[in-house]
Amino acid sequence: MANSSNPDLGQETVEPDLWGTTDADGTFRYSGAPFPSPEEIREQTLKFNKSLFENVATLQAIIERYEEVIQKRWLKKKKAQRAAILLTSWPNMAAKHRPDFVALFSKEVEKINTGIRVDAFYWPQINLEDLTKPNPLLIFLNARARHLPHVFAHPDIESAPIGRADPSYLWSVMEEHVMVFKTDSTPQTYGQLLVCPSPTLAESLCHDGFAMHPGHGLQMLEIQDRIWDFLVRCCKLIMHDMSLEAMINPGIPSQPEPPRLTENNQDRSSLDITSLEKPYRVPGRTDFSRLRALGSAARHEAEDHIWALREDPAYFKDIVLSYKTHRFELMSDSNGNCHPYLKRASMDNFYNFPLRNMVTDAYVAFSIWDNIHSLLGLAGKRPPEPFMKTFRKLLFRLEMATEDFTHNLKFGFPMIPELRRFFVRRVPESTSQPHRMHIDHTALLVHEDSVEARFVRCVDMLWNEDLLDRLGLPCIMDAIERAMQTDAKIKKLVTPWVATLLYQLSVVAECYRQLHLYPHWARHIEASTQFIHKEELTLEYAASNLKWHNILRHQFEAAPFARLVDSSGVRFAYPVDKRRTQENVEKLRRAEANLDQFWAAVDARFKKTSSVSQHDLVEHLLTKERILQRTPPWTAPTKPTQVSHTLANQDYNYEYLSPTLHDSTKDITGNFNKLSVASKQKTKTHGIADPTIGSSEILQQPVSIEEQQIFRVDKRTYKVFKTIFHSPNSPDQPGEIPWIDFLYAMSCTGFSAEKLHGSAWHFTPCKTKLSGCDRSIIFHEPHPSSKLPFTKARMYGRRLTKNYGWNGEMFRLA
Repeated sequence: MANSSNPDLGQETVEPDLWGTTDADGTFRYSGAPFPSPEEIREQTLKFNKSLFENVATLQAIIERYEEVIQKRWLKKKKAQRAAILLTSWPNMAAKHRPDFVALFSKEVEKINTGIRVDAFYWPQINLEDLTKPNPLLIFLNARARHLPHVFAHPDIESAPIGRADPSYLWSVMEEHVMVFKTDSTPQTYGQLLVCPSPTLAESLCHDGFAMHPGHGLQMLEIQDRIWDFLVRCCKLIMHDMSLEAMINPGIPSQPEPPRLTENNQDRSSLDITSLEKPYRVPGRTDFSRLRALGSAARHEAEDHIWALREDPAYFKDIVLSYKTHRFELMSDSNGNCHPYLKRASMDNFYNFPLRNMVTDAYVAFSIWDNIHSLLGLAGKRPPEPFMKTFRKLLFRLEMATEDFTHNLKFGFPMIPELRRFFVRRVPESTSQPHRMHIDHTALLVHEDSVEARFVRCVDMLWNEDLLDRLGLPCIMDAIERAMQTDAKIKKLVTPWVATLLYQLSVVAECYRQLHLYPHWARHIEASTQFIHKEELTLEYAASNLKWHNILRHQFEAAPFARLVDSSGVRFAYPVDKRRTQENVEKLRRAEANLDQFWAAVDARFKKTSSVSQHDLVEHLLTKERILQRTPPWTAPTKPTQVSHTLANQDYNYEYLSPTLHDSTKDITGNFNKLSVASKQKTKTHGIADPTIGSSEILQQPVSIEEQQIFRVDKRTYKVFKTIFHSPNSPDQPGEIPWIDFLYAMSCTGFSAEKLHGSAWHFTPCKTKLSGCDRSIIFHEPHPSSKLPFTKARMYGRRLTKNYGWNGEMFRLA
């Protein structure tokens, strides 16, 4: 073995592989040597198995007797002491997390000649950054000691996506042979080489996960042999005061297995931690209930986004601004010229395009998540055919969603100010061709050591079809999220617009990750989706989306919308955080009227050009009877003779969306242009609520105080909900909410919180603590500040009301 010149890469194996190597770009290639014969494969297999099964037995014996002791000793050690043990057990261990990605982007890899393989490509989970943390090594020891190698056979080769041989090369040799890894295998039968009647059957068995091509089988055996050898060495060093014979003495009884280790807990978890621990754990099972909850939350968040755009002028203004600032026309082309749309005569069109994208993106995203949510509801049923058809359709829709979100990201991501230098807008050869954004590789080379350049390379993997197919979306999303979480500079430069797309991609990635865990069937269906049913699924998808064709091809050219949304933002000035005075009420009502005018024009435009509006296409899927909250006309305040604690709403009026969409002939109760909530005085039995906490949100069916769940909370939680449900008529000035306090408050009321990728947090209600909360909800962490501004807190309050019926009356100091 030779030391690498870059410690981040780990060891290099100088001796050439018998039949292949990994190129500098991470692609497995043949070295030119002949592929081993069946006899040579059997000989290598027995060689690996002899060492592997000896270490399997040794590790099992040690952990069964001394796992708790090993855990206590390891947790007491300092990071430097842990690193010393790791480096002794695995000399020249890679320094950084995912060293295969470090190697992929490293100058050192470009120098690697044929026949030299970087350890990082085969064992990316073996690195100091991760294993010197308290739990990963202990999780690794527990999993490998208490389960046999066949449990990890497929995960181990799949965990090396760059080092894994490309199947297109493998199936050109030994096309009728497979290796099997049975549950009852012995050193003589593990990885048994079999000959199939036909190449088709051999390939099918491998796609279905019942076997491996011998090339992958040999790689996997080498990976496993080194892992178990490493873990035994670690145990010996941790238990340095005992001989190996003493540790595996059969006369010493086995001890109970210690509790499960994880940095996640029941109330708060993180997808980052789950992803970090995954390579060291026993492969899990598909959690369909979690997937359905996640899909439901994404769907309802997309619906809430539509309603907020139509209802809240402040939210609308922020989203419009984010779309404008992420337009690629703002970047000069490769000749240094500005885009034609930025010329004065074309400015209306420039402003129309982001407005059009804002509208269609919102409605298309809802349609995407509604479809995925519906398919997740059908998934999880027993095989074969109905399940397989649903599974195939779901995988294909996830693929289409990935294409849609990555396409949007490709045009908006380069507009992050600090990253613009790494991109160029090339001038099309003719006016009929669209403008394209490209990475400026010269700029990347000049600034290759900067964190910005590394982050651009990381995100670029989403647009590299070969890498996306080889690494998989979950692996790439983990890399992007880790870059954001480990470098404050990167996290700060990611805009909310980009973070939202990354969150949506992370949910798609989690669906892929979970579905891939489904035993055997998942691999078979993944293969059939890609190769057998691709055309059928494509045609079905195109037919189901035909209704969107006219909507999506309409570009808002020469439309009047830019004038309805002035660039100064004055039309949507919305002082909702100010006290209700006559002047402020007039501003609120003016902004709401302007917003209604915009949406009425948009709906009418689509109806005229496409016969249906974008809202018509999803209206049947939206929550029924949701109507807009509007500020009533100003009335001079009168001194109240009695404090009212009813749920009657006197702060807002409620109206239908717009005359364009509202069909009064379908009203159930006649002409229903305003919502009238009857006020009914009741005697409270739960104490007096603070009248400064508003009950200003709409309740579709008023609930009496006695029927509501009452939360008795501490001061910290009470302050959060007092702000979230702030009454406009309160004399108190609402302030910001620290995000950590919001997480705490949600936990105190019965929600568990899971940090997704991007800015998203997934809150799941505990059914034993919360009545009437049967679905989860997604909220976004404020960025770049760690505090939730009142305008956003108010929006979160609306969403809690509309999803769960919550209001300020429900929270009392304990």
